[in-house]
Amino acid sequence: WSFGEEELSEGQQQFAGFRAKLPLYYEKFALLLDEKQLIYRGKAYKNFLSGLATNTRLKTYHYFLGFNALSRSEEKIIRTLLREKRGEAHFDIDESYLQNKEHEAGHFYREICQRWNRVPEGSNHFNESPKNFRIIETSNQISQTKIAGSILSELMEKAVNPGKTAVVLADESLFIPLIRSLPASLEKANITMGYPLRFTQLQGLIEAVFDLQFDLTKYGNSKLYHHSLLNFLEHSYISESLENKDNLLAFKEDIVNKNRIYLNTEEVLSKFPELEPIRTIFSEWSKPQLDGFAVMTRLIDYLYAALKEQSSELDLQILYHFARGTKKFQRLTENYDYRLDLKTFKRLFFQSWHTESLSFLGNPLDGLQVMGILETRLIDFENVILLGMNEGNLPRTNIINSFIPWDLRRKSELPLEEDRRACR
Repeated sequence: WSFGEEELSEGQQQFAGFRAKLPLYYEKFALLLDEKQLIYRGKAYKNFLSGLATNTRLKTYHYFLGFNALSRSEEKIIRTLLREKRGEAHFDIDESYLQNKEHEAGHFYREICQRWNRVPEGSNHFNESPKNFRIIETSNQISQTKIAGSILSELMEKAVNPGKTAVVLADESLFIPLIRSLPASLEKANITMGYPLRFTQLQGLIEAVFDLQFDLTKYGNSKLYHHSLLNFLEHSYISESLENKDNLLAFKEDIVNKNRIYLNTEEVLSKFPELEPIRTIFSEWSKPQLDGFAVMTRLIDYLYAALKEQSSELDLQILYHFARGTKKFQRLTENYDYRLDLKTFKRLFFQSWHTESLSFLGNPLDGLQVMGILETRLIDFENVILLGMNEGNLPRTNIINSFIPWDLRRKSELPLEEDRRACR
């Protein structure tokens, strides 16, 4: 549809009004950031570019190596430094991608060569170097990590240097299963990828906590639905914290044998007195924000004590990042007094810590290399084990969540869907 049409629908009119206000929103937002001395990446690039001509502090010579997708600001910064003889740029691309006009991988470099009037540089490694491919199908995701562990064991038996081998995860959720499947004889491994908290087992525990709350709200009583309760108790974080593991098995058998649907809180705590510090999990939250944050704080303290006793460093790191994301959201809700219902609170709460990721340190020059797809750029290995090559992972499904439609994005030279596909 066109803005020039005589009659617009109500939705079209609302969009046209929103589009007309975008410049005002941008100006107000920029002023607010200046007042608070805050900045975002695009604004930082723009400010740097505007002051580049008069910036006398840039005395050093700059090298730009292996860049692919450049924003307009990044491109202008690099071209300015190249023009003023204060830097140089080199690219690494295979001719098989560059010469094939339909191949997305060469999309950005072909545009750079055209706009910069640059002679293409690259190698023909993909077609000329011999390679051996081995494709293995598995019945489920976890089986891939087991097979990867077996392949690594075979390579180690052949005295292959682990530092020349990379395990690449197209599906980041396979990280924890992979770590647990690595050969015991492997001495060193370097992890050069972040691991999102949404893929950790903590996700299942928090889901179980909210399921209990939704059941209490749905059934309108103070009793606990057996299915949600067992999901909570059988989660590894909770079950491992119980002093007597046999009690949990006997408790479950009693529920099944007597066909019980609901249980009360006191009955649960009499069976598992260790859960007394987090008993508020089994009570309905009259105010999701206040009660929810209080429950999460107690749960964090409870899990910290249990995990510390088990000396689980990885799980403690997961808990730390979860606590940090939770605190950020709590401070935000305290600054903006807006009452949320349970469904909305859950959605925003999960978003607050889903952005958190575990970071790992290691030596990129020694030992087995474990990384995601993006970390593989400009790195060569003799052996590559690629996991998670399923539809939606490789190539990854691209979804642009934007109020700005394709035509306006193209007119304003904003990234398009084809640009995002070329980044993958």
